[in-house]
Amino acid sequence: MKNLNRKFFPLLALVMCCGASLPNIAAAQQQVAAQNESASTLEIQISSSLKDNGKFLTFGQGSLYLSLIFRNVSAKPVQLLEEWNSWGFNNIHLEITAINGKTLPQPLVIKKAARQSWLENRLSTETLAPNQSMVREIRLHVPAIIRHPDTPPTEDEVREDNENLASMQRNEYWFFLFSTGYGTKTITMKAVYEVSQEKRRPDAWTGRIESPLLTYEVSRYTFGY
Repeated sequence: MKNLNRKFFPLLALVMCCGASLPNIAAAQQQVAAQNESASTLEIQISSSLKDNGKFLTFGQGSLYLSLIFRNVSAKPVQLLEEWNSWGFNNIHLEITAINGKTLPQPLVIKKAARQSWLENRLSTETLAPNQSMVREIRLHVPAIIRHPDTPPTEDEVREDNENLASMQRNEYWFFLFSTGYGTKTITMKAVYEVSQEKRRPDAWTGRIESPLLTYEVSRYTFGY
């Protein structure tokens, strides 16, 4: 009997362990399937300037501008949440995974500043027809202490930063907490667009898609802009 128990209880523990993990495995499989389905309907990429056959991003006067290109790659129209309301306001973020070729321990996530109040707020979408593309602009504010961390900010820069921080609450700016110092650095970055299921608009696109993970040169100078 003792020998039987020695064989039975480890087996029972294994079955219970595997059984408990089955829902987690199923949930993970569903998530992967949903992401694959999302990627089959919509694509996103970061648009940047080309310089010396490389992708190049610049910032001057305290801001960095990016354009995100959405493209409907399916055979049916896609309904995208509009950005002006709380449902579509904060569905995009950027992830920096490496700086100057050195992989970061954790990705640097860049997103819009939180917004607490809305003068008007209702759920709305815009239609993206098959094969149609749409551009959404991003303006990233770079505080003076990030632009030149070794030099105290001037009064004008402090005032500008304070004004921009207030403007972020009005849906105009994103934080870009990355110091380029002087000269040019490289960053490896991707854009992520993620929308959760919305019961009030079941026709709205939901899922998660990512732009290709690419390396960009980033400079604090404007180079003709």
